[in-house]
Amino acid sequence: MGQIKKITCKYCTTSWEVAVGAGRAHCRVENILHFFRDDDQKKILETLGENKKKGFNFQFIPGYCEDCKKIVSKPTIKICETGEEYTGICNSCGTKLGTACGNPECPECKKIGWQETLEGFWD
Repeated sequence: MGQIKKITCKYCTTSWEVAVGAGRAHCRVENILHFFRDDDQKKILETLGENKKKGFNFQFIPGYCEDCKKIVSKPTIKICETGEEYTGICNSCGTKLGTACGNPECPECKKIGWQETLEGFWD
């Protein structure tokens, strides 16, 4: 079960709501491919091979979209067998999201530092 988090800049108090974690539907690769660009979809499928139930970890984490200039839910997948990781696209604009995560600078005030508050759960 995933969580809904409110991300708030400690300095300017701008906030964003993002979904983090994964839901039950995300345990099948067929249900998550649309979160990735076409070229990454092909690589993911090739890496998993014929057995699409081979181990992978999928989740959403807080990320930053450079085009939208906002904090978004960033889809990520890691293939257990090879350690390969892929980052998905922005749900708003379709731009491939960067690999940086953690605590980036605020898109509004450009200072580093946010706090996360649990707002609810999703599945």
